[in-house]
Amino acid sequence: MQTITLYIGLDVHKDSITIAIAEPGPKGEIRLFGTITNDMHALEKALSRIRKAHPNAQLEVGYEAGPCGFGIARRLEQLKVPCLVAAPSLIPKQPGSPFKTDKRDSRNLARLLRAGELTAVYVPEPTDEAIRDLCRARTDAVDDLRRCRLRLKSFLLRHDYRYQGKANWSQPHMRYLRELVLPHPAMKAILRNISRASMGPTSGFSASKPRCSRSWKPGASNRPCRPSWPFAVSNWWPP
Repeated sequence: MQTITLYIGLDVHKDSITIAIAEPGPKGEIRLFGTITNDMHALEKALSRIRKAHPNAQLEVGYEAGPCGFGIARRLEQLKVPCLVAAPSLIPKQPGSPFKTDKRDSRNLARLLRAGELTAVYVPEPTDEAIRDLCRARTDAVDDLRRCRLRLKSFLLRHDYRYQGKANWSQPHMRYLRELVLPHPAMKAILRNISRASMGPTSGFSASKPRCSRSWKPGASNRPCRPSWPFAVSNWWPP
């Protein structure tokens, strides 16, 4: 019996996965399989049902990268099922197409997977993703710190308090903030809360102080590329 390939489109959400199946060939039928809960057991059960209904078929799965991460792709890799995680910004869209629904999206993903028109994103290993998340988390913390410090400086400037020292956020500047006397209790509360926030957002990273450095090929410093992992972990530089 001849082996065929079935193209499975998954529209993945936090609580549900809508599944569509595209049969091979440009005019092959694209049909909705159904909606399941978003958990691996339900997905494996659905794929098992599809295999049972098509014993001579090989499965290829595609879904759109999103907030649910790469757990599905990693699990399907363990099950030896080819899986493509598509870049959302590169999914072809037809002008004047009807509004999006889960069923339409899953059918569209199955059709585009069959046509080879989906662009895959890089699926990192779990360790790589953990280091990437750590780098992003510290970047967010540094951004929060800068915003808090800007709010504090703006608050003091509005009330005509100007630090006359050489460097902001140095030990003398911190001492100046601690010793600053404001005329109203509400202003004191504002200063206390903003000061606490402006001194602490990166404290959770100070114990390990990891520093991420990417390895680049010689002469490729300006070439956009996939992240080269693993990261080298040494020290965070101060914000």
